[in-house]
Parts: sequence; structure tokens; C-alpha cells
Amino acid sequence: MTDYLVLRLRSRHAALERDIERELAAPLPDGIRIQEMKKEKLYVRDRLRSILRADDRVEARA
Repeated sequence: MTDYLVLRLRSRHAALERDIERELAAPLPDGIRIQEMKKEKLYVRDRLRSILRADDRVEARA
């Protein structure tokens, strides 16, 4: 389960990065959309870090 979630979060993070770059390269970038995508990207990053830290703590106990 955790491996699948980590994979999905990493994929989403990469997709958001591509979408942000694409929007920034547009002739008239949508600043609000970029801001929303950046917020989501930060949320995904933080969630991923939290999961990985929890996995590290579980492995350290074993």
C-alpha cells in the first residue's frame, strides 16, 4: 500500500511540475492556476515526506 501511494505521489508531483512549466511557457500564463498548482505540489511533497519519514521510523524499530 505504502509503495503504491509513494509511487502515485511521485507521479503527481512530476505531473504538476510539467504542468507548471507548460503554463509558465504559455503566451498568457494564468497566474492563479500556477499558484494553485504550486500549492498542490507543495502539499504532495509534504505528504510524501511524511509517509517516507513514517516508514523510516517503522524500519528503525524493526
